[in-house]
Amino acid sequence: MQALRLLFVVTAVPFMRIVEGAQAAHCFYINNKFLRNVTDFSAVVGGLYSAWNATEDTRQHVQLKQIYVHSFTGPLKLFSNDIALVLLSTHVSINVNVLPICLDWGQRLPPLPSGTLGLVAGFGGYRDMQYDVLKYTTLPFLDHHDCEKNTSLNLQMYTTVADKFCVGVNNGSAVGPGDSGGGIAFETEGKWFLRGVVSLGAYNKVENSFFTNVAHHVSWISDIAKEVVVPNLDAKCLRCICEAASGCNTTYGCALGFCGPFYMSRVYWRDGGKPVLPEDDPIRAGAYEDCGRNYTCSAVTVTNYMSKYGQDCNGDGHTNCDDYAMIHFNGGNACYQPMGDTNFSARYELCRADTLSLPPRTYHSLINSSTGMASADTSASVLQCGCSASYVFAAVIVSMWGAARRPHYMHRASILAATSF
Repeated sequence: MQALRLLFVVTAVPFMRIVEGAQAAHCFYINNKFLRNVTDFSAVVGGLYSAWNATEDTRQHVQLKQIYVHSFTGPLKLFSNDIALVLLSTHVSINVNVLPICLDWGQRLPPLPSGTLGLVAGFGGYRDMQYDVLKYTTLPFLDHHDCEKNTSLNLQMYTTVADKFCVGVNNGSAVGPGDSGGGIAFETEGKWFLRGVVSLGAYNKVENSFFTNVAHHVSWISDIAKEVVVPNLDAKCLRCICEAASGCNTTYGCALGFCGPFYMSRVYWRDGGKPVLPEDDPIRAGAYEDCGRNYTCSAVTVTNYMSKYGQDCNGDGHTNCDDYAMIHFNGGNACYQPMGDTNFSARYELCRADTLSLPPRTYHSLINSSTGMASADTSASVLQCGCSASYVFAAVIVSMWGAARRPHYMHRASILAATSF
């Protein structure tokens, strides 16, 4: 069993032992205008029953730490950008009931053919009815032509929204009220990918519904994720990078365009967010040099740089200090190049052997720098979802507590005049 601290709030699909990621932004707003406080929400992972106090061995209760939304304006822009990310306050355990799903980080998946069935799960029902036990069904993706042809006039306006796609009805079932934020997962070559998040549809009849297209927001998701987590970058790894760069010579000044024990360039410092010493100003002449000569300030710069460029550079399926060393040596955009027979490489290998608890060195075929596999676990354990993905997700059921303290959940079932679910 592994522990994982999650960025994303997701819904569970326990029968298939996969999970789906992200959330609809409108779930976190009052009347689609005012963002609720994060303390109004809690989460359950691995639960099969909608009741907050249900007794299940598989359930884990988690508080939320932060909600991220993406320029959501509700009906003013036809519910575009109806997606949210949530950072959990603590780790959850990954097990057979809470497993990761893949995202198409490199946006390499082919377009879905119209009629392709995806898996959806939730607790929703007809109009205001909700199920007590988690349900799931398969629903067909509809391309733009089929969506326009089969969607009622009162929903036609949503076919023009750039970040929406259409999902149809299957054997009288569709998503409905309460299903908001639930994902739809499609299988590609044996791997399950989150492709959409329930956004809106009809209220009082079974009809096509509209999902936020996750691929449209991958860049934003990646930016938020990198702000939150730099997997497997700890003090030991920073020390080894420092050793590789200069022998971690803290007396080294600035020469030939590089400064300090990390041998840091001005461009690197800028990409790392231009950290400065206490009471200093990044626009002051000499701020870069003073930060570069200081180990602590330089380490902050390196951490920020890895947050921006961190990826699986050597193609071994993990993101760890080996990759960060390659990034530091080659630069973020060319990290997959080997370090070769260099002093940097030799010093890193010595430190790696003495200091880092990493598996024996094995090199795999190099991968494109836009994809990779990394763990979101800051405790350095590594988890794979079976595909190229920079962060992983676990099953979460979100509850929103109103004045009556009635939990509001994400749901599935029959779609029930246009409304956000």
